Amino acid sequence: MISKQRIVGAIQSLLSDAATLLYAAIVGSRAKEMASSTSDYDIKAIVLHSKEKYLLQQVKSSGSFATEVDGIEIEGTFTDYLTMQKYILDTNMAAYETFAGICIYTTPAAEGLKSMWLQSYESEVLRASYRGMLTGYKHKKLKKDPDTPGKTTCKLAAEAMYLVLKLLYFETDTEQPPPFSVFELMDQATQLTGEQRDWLTHLIRRRIADKDAAYYMPADLVKLMDEVLSKDTTRKRGEKEPRKELVRQEAEEAFLRMVA
Repeated sequence: MISKQRIVGAIQSLLSDAATLLYAAIVGSRAKEMASSTSDYDIKAIVLHSKEKYLLQQVKSSGSFATEVDGIEIEGTFTDYLTMQKYILDTNMAAYETFAGICIYTTPAAEGLKSMWLQSYESEVLRASYRGMLTGYKHKKLKKDPDTPGKTTCKLAAEAMYLVLKLLYFETDTEQPPPFSVFELMDQATQLTGEQRDWLTHLIRRRIADKDAAYYMPADLVKLMDEVLSKDTTRKRGEKEPRKELVRQEAEEAFLRMVA
């Protein structure tokens, strides 16, 4: 495993003198605890650019990067500070992944953003995104082999079940963002039967061992996925709008302080 310091150092070496790293977190399979020892590192990072760049409107909202340490690939996304503020107010998936991932570098400015995120968080927005993703897996991604119904790969099956666990989480907790770890999600999924837990644990272990190996979806897990998608759990959005307006003002003031 590569140390946090070396990952952060590799990321910072990619930035120009006009950009400052404010925050970095590990996301993807490593944050989900479904990675092998050779899996790459997926990173979400927040950067602040110089006042001059903002005044000249030369700041990109986000950009991808890739490097490596000890032969292990490190790839991810740089998101501009102002763009992240917008993501936070919209409960965008990018904001969730950034702040729910494994933090490896932070600053007071980033902690301020995280506080804004928690104040603005609306579970229904995130739940709708996960529901759409799971629907895509059910109707397309899990059916890559039309000649063999039920056959997929360990990676695709595990990702689908990970989304199922996210949706189960929203059935019992609408106040706090869901954890990133698949095992934490399983611990909190009181709706699961013992047999379903066994199937999920087996699947995760197989995914870690060989993500590309063939996998045949057990009827029990297919049924669980269908049951989760069939539930009408839509809740009202926009309940935090009054609070969001205060956060929006706070965000504007914070940005002006940052570039002053």
